[in-house]
Amino acid sequence: IANKGLSKGVYTWEEVQSHCSRNDQWLVIDRKVYNITQWAKRHPGGFRVIGHYAGEDATVRFHYTDLCFFSSRPLFFFLHLSHIILLEALAWLIVSMWGTGWILTLLCSVLLATAQVIET
Repeated sequence: IANKGLSKGVYTWEEVQSHCSRNDQWLVIDRKVYNITQWAKRHPGGFRVIGHYAGEDATVRFHYTDLCFFSSRPLFFFLHLSHIILLEALAWLIVSMWGTGWILTLLCSVLLATAQVIET
């Protein structure tokens, strides 16, 4: 296994697996060894999420996360944008026709909350 962030060399699986404590964490991604000891504290999901893979090969999990977040279809983004534009146009129409006021605001809040519950 090649390394990254460590002194140059090749490490055995036994050596990588020995670095799985909270104060000494290594993991492998794409056959490269990473020392994540300091970075794990700043991990967006918390140190327990990434620390779970300390001393192991995290390649599959690392690439699975990339695919889930970044490989959405263009149709999804188009529908999401269309939904936002439609709601903005509806809000503009309501304000231009009936003006502003507490009753209208409460009515729109109830309608929006109902629409959100129906979507889920």
